[in-house]
Formats: sequence, structure tokens, C-alpha cells
Amino acid sequence: MLNQLNFTKLKKTIQILIVLPTIAVLLSLVSCTKKSSSYEDKLLASDDLDVVCIKGILHFSSGESFYKVVNQLISMNENERKAWEQRLGFKSQYSLVDEVFSELENVTTKEAMTDILDRNNDILLINSNNEIIPKVSTDQYARIINRQGYFYVGRILHKATDDFIYIAKIEGENELDSYLKEGEKSNKIFVVSYKADQNTKLGYGSSQEATYIDDNRMVKMYMTTYKSVTWDGYYWYCHDYVAWTIKGFKKILGIWNSYKTLYTYKDVSFVVKAMYDVYYEDYDYHMEEPLYVNLGGNYPGPVSTTVESKSITWIVPIGDAIQSSYVHYPDSLDAPYFVSVSGKSQSRGTESGWAIIYCP
Repeated sequence: MLNQLNFTKLKKTIQILIVLPTIAVLLSLVSCTKKSSSYEDKLLASDDLDVVCIKGILHFSSGESFYKVVNQLISMNENERKAWEQRLGFKSQYSLVDEVFSELENVTTKEAMTDILDRNNDILLINSNNEIIPKVSTDQYARIINRQGYFYVGRILHKATDDFIYIAKIEGENELDSYLKEGEKSNKIFVVSYKADQNTKLGYGSSQEATYIDDNRMVKMYMTTYKSVTWDGYYWYCHDYVAWTIKGFKKILGIWNSYKTLYTYKDVSFVVKAMYDVYYEDYDYHMEEPLYVNLGGNYPGPVSTTVESKSITWIVPIGDAIQSSYVHYPDSLDAPYFVSVSGKSQSRGTESGWAIIYCP
């Protein structure tokens, strides 16, 4: 059975140098081991054969289903996303972080703030600029992981952190945290870096940010590029993305905390070194190597939001979606990086100026 992954069905108009391939789909429920009847029962009883929630963790039926759902999620507004979570009986780490930010807005003492942050130090941190930020800043992952960072593709457990995806090498694993210290030396997990190292000399790295402050209000713009990677036990699925996020902050007790406001962006453009098609090594037909070329997007705007939110993110896929059966495929992958990137943003509280990224 062959299906096509269609990454173009976004509500926002996307004008981007992108090629969308046809991907061979692994039948989602094939396994050589005995399956959990609770998983099968819930999947078959669900109206959605792509994803179900079991014990607070999302289970995607296949690698193709993962990307189908993710590309639907990145086009949803906040109300649609919350309704989707409620329908599944799921609470994402994105929603958990949003609830904590709302709780922090009402604190009046440093003791109360410290208490809230201590109770949520597994999902939030205070950076060197005294900004409270989520530990997993990539929205695409934050919207599908639970508090522990977990999700399943097929029978394979995944864990997302801010820089790495940890993936069980065999079916049946129900936790990965005990293997994280072993890292790449572990015989239990794959460790995949999905962002380019900012310390390398590769262009402008995987992320750039800009800040504009007006009294006790601040707006930040983040431009990021990253590789989404999953494994269902049989095939690797990989695709590169670009995202830009605008976040509003107000100062509470000397700390910058996110708050609901309106946003505008304009003059967003980028060129990214990303995956484009594959070629095959002569000695091994199964060892597909992606080609890397410069791909770009241009979004002049201006685009303004009409509903208040603590942040707003636009995400677009770029380059080709790649599928491979080669078991060590992640070892051959390079994270995307910016060759050039620019954009401007402001919030309702910082209308006197713009946060400007300019890396030509």
C-alpha cells in the first residue's frame, strides 16, 4: 500500500522552495511480537486511526501517521489545538507550560514564584537573561510529548529534549530516562541530534533570536531550523523544518514571564541547508544518503494575530521527507542550518520598536 505524505495542506499560505516526494508507507500494525491488546482495542475503537492516547502518552500508528498528525497540529490555532487534546484525553507539555505561565502571572511574592518554579523545574527553567522559558522549546515536539517528553511511533518509545531525540532500539521499552546518561554508548537507545551545533562554523547555526524591550514589556523573536526524526522499528522518517516564534514577556518580581498579548511579524526570509532527495552508495542500495542543498522561503507580511496568546509560532516543512530502512541511518544525517535568516517582530506592548534578526 502506498500513500503520499502531503506537507502542503497548511492553513497559512506557504511559498517555499520545496519538493514533496511520495513515501512508501509501512503498514502501521505489523509486528513480529505479540501486541498489547489495550493498544489494539483503543486504536480500533478510535475515530482516528493515526494516533491514540494511552496512559497519558500519544501512540502514533506509523511514521507516516506521525507526520500527518504533526502537520495538522502546526496549522491549528490555540482553540483547535486544545480541542484536539481534549478529544484524545491528552495533555501536552506545551499545554502544561502554558498553565504554569498563567499561574505565574498572579504571583505577588518571590516565595510563591520560587515554589511554582521548583514544582515545575522538569519543564521550565530560568535562563541567564532572567527569562522563564520551556525546557523543550521546539513547538512541534512540545505539542506531542507528555510531561516526561515521551511519545510512541508504532511500538517504539521516543523521548524529546531540547536538542536530542532518544529512541528505543527495541519494542517493549516503557521508559528511557535510565539510559540517557549512557547516551550514544547505550545499547538500548538511538541518540539523534536534531539541531545544528551553534558552536560550529556552519552558517548561522540552527537558531537566531532578537529582543526589543519597552519599559517592563519585552518581545522576543526566535528563528529556528531543525530535523524531525522518528523510527517505527522498521523505517526511519526524517524531514527538516523552519519555525519562527514571537513571544511576549512582562517583568514580574524582576523575572521576565510570558503573558498574553498580540503579535506582528514582517520581512521573514531564510535560506537553509537542508535535505533534498537521496542518492545510493554503490556498495549498499539500502544506504540512502540525503543530498543537502540551499532551500529558501520568503514571508514579507506583515502578518498580525487577532487573538491574544503567550506566544505564536509558524512552522513550515522544507526540503524532502526521507524514508530509510537502514538501521543506522541517523548516523548519516546532518541537522539543517541557516545560510541566511532575517525577520522583524513586535507585540502590542512593544509597538515603539521591533525585534530584528538580520543575518544576510
